Amino acid sequence: MLAVHHVAPRRVETREVPDPDPGPGEVVVRLGTGGICGSDLHVFRRDPWKWSPVLGHEPAGVVHRLGEGVEHLAVGDRVTLYHYQGCGHCRHCRGGEIHWCKEIGAPGWHFSGSCGEQVVMKAANALPLPDALTLDDGALIACGAGTTWSALRKVTPTAEDTAVVFGLGPIGLCGVAMLKAFGCRVIAIGRRTARLRMAEVFGADRVIDIDRDDDPVATVRSDYPDGVALAYETTGQPAAQRQMINTLGYFGRAACVGIGNKEPAVNLSAITGKQLTLRGSHVMNFAEYDSLARFMIDHDLRLHRMVTHRFPFAEGQAAFDAADSGDSAKVVLSADV
Repeated sequence: MLAVHHVAPRRVETREVPDPDPGPGEVVVRLGTGGICGSDLHVFRRDPWKWSPVLGHEPAGVVHRLGEGVEHLAVGDRVTLYHYQGCGHCRHCRGGEIHWCKEIGAPGWHFSGSCGEQVVMKAANALPLPDALTLDDGALIACGAGTTWSALRKVTPTAEDTAVVFGLGPIGLCGVAMLKAFGCRVIAIGRRTARLRMAEVFGADRVIDIDRDDDPVATVRSDYPDGVALAYETTGQPAAQRQMINTLGYFGRAACVGIGNKEPAVNLSAITGKQLTLRGSHVMNFAEYDSLARFMIDHDLRLHRMVTHRFPFAEGQAAFDAADSGDSAKVVLSADV
């Protein structure tokens, strides 16, 4: 099989490696789509780390081989893979919060990820993909759509809400699509032509380009002097976090998924004064998959439209360069190019 190895800052090489063998209770999935996530790019831009050189945690494909004892799946089944696996018996795993398990494992970190033609994981992580959803949809579910679904459910969007989405990477674009499906009026704030246009494709009522508007809060407040009801912050950047607080009105709610920046950003007095509710959210609870798949089908979200660049696994460097440039919405490696 081919796998894209991270070998130096901003450099990968596609190499021929042995096909993986499934152990007991495991499954090998032949990937139709392996998404490149923003967190993959954080690693791509630095020296390779000590764990897996094959990045990627957004796999979707077809069951290729079954390990001993796997009976609920069959070769040929279309699946997406929940990208954290745990011990299966601790309180976090039992509650569906596998990403908090002390024995956590994840593709692209602890073992070879979705930037290869095949991936092996616990069979319990292989989630059947309904016929109405594409493999690209499945790859987005594995990270961006799942993260967004879990976050937005925590702040209960309604058709009465005006919502602002900060950041228009794939996670933010999923937010635009889902918030519109909930019936919200949506203001999308970000940069990059491809992403601004994609926000419009997914139904944003207003799109603000921060490279052309140096005060997006004032722009929002010009239409909503009392502030908006809901915000979804996906960047993790202090400036966006401050803007989030300032766009919200009294009793506003916000879901925050952006991570990575440790600079203090939020004034707690502003939260107290307006009686805001801020909810942090980290990926998706394992048990939320079925409701997400049903929501995507019922509302015809077609998140796969987000894919603007598709490369074969043999062209790993070109794929990462396209994602790194920012001039894309979603970049995937694919067996179908």
